[in-house]
Amino acid sequence: MHYSFTRLYGNKLFLFLETIFLFILPLVILKVHPSLYRFRTIAMIIALPYLVFVMKTVGISQKKLGLSLRNFLQSMRSLILPTILCIFIIFITFRYFPSIFDIHTLNSMRNILSITNPFLHVVFTYFIVSAPLQELLFRAFLTSRLQLVSQNKYFLIAYTSLIFMFIHLPLQNFFITIVALLLGILWEINFIKYRNIVSISLSHALIGGFFVYNLLLIQ
Repeated sequence: MHYSFTRLYGNKLFLFLETIFLFILPLVILKVHPSLYRFRTIAMIIALPYLVFVMKTVGISQKKLGLSLRNFLQSMRSLILPTILCIFIIFITFRYFPSIFDIHTLNSMRNILSITNPFLHVVFTYFIVSAPLQELLFRAFLTSRLQLVSQNKYFLIAYTSLIFMFIHLPLQNFFITIVALLLGILWEINFIKYRNIVSISLSHALIGGFFVYNLLLIQ
């Protein structure tokens, strides 16, 4: 049984069909109904049973997912400067060019703008839940799953970074989409080298949390 599932998940056609079902189809739905974007965290939580199923059937270990402190300091050292630089760019952009961060999707998500405490919202919904979930699904798991198809690092970097970029398309903001692609490349290279998702989740939470906090303030 284990061998059969390994062969299935190593099949390129199955990966193509899986990509359409898990990523392309939801993006099409969000294109038609952008207000559904508010439920993205719930959707990621719902996807966790599939993650566990694949892990069990093909033998993806916690070590492969990077769910440990192994290489944490080495990974974090290489992420400190890019993380600080991104936060600085976000600060400058919000201060002097806030119109760049006009997110059209928010027009159909007016409930988000009524948050009374943006800081607590960022800490509990983004820093603790959303950012780690994104990294677990779209970096740790996806990389491990793709390695059943190919060990080519350029394939892994391209595929995971494009998927990470695509999941930000519903925000309908060109600047955010490009930044998501660049950060996806940075974090995937780091993950392949150090295999530690904790440090990447922390970098993601700091950058994304700072962005969301400022976005809620200007709204």
